[in-house]
Amino acid sequence: HYIIYMRKLPGQTLFEFLFGNVNLKTKKRKKICIQIAKNLKEIHRLGVVHNDLKLENIMINPETMETKIIDFGLAFVQEKNICYQQQNGTVIY
Repeated sequence: HYIIYMRKLPGQTLFEFLFGNVNLKTKKRKKICIQIAKNLKEIHRLGVVHNDLKLENIMINPETMETKIIDFGLAFVQEKNICYQQQNGTVIY
């Protein structure tokens, strides 16, 4: 059994942040992407598949530029050596 602890995070969704900061410098955009990649690497190392990753499910603190992946409601723990082919999560829009 797994427990995911969720707490209130400061900031806004990455969707809201990018929409309000369309002229964000490339250096800051890269920093955000690297953080998200590191977060995903750790999640996947634990065998967890988020299943609904999108801009609205990533929080960012505009003051620190720290990102957090949220909303693990559709997540599952992947069984080893199994290839999943079913599409889940938010419908492509």
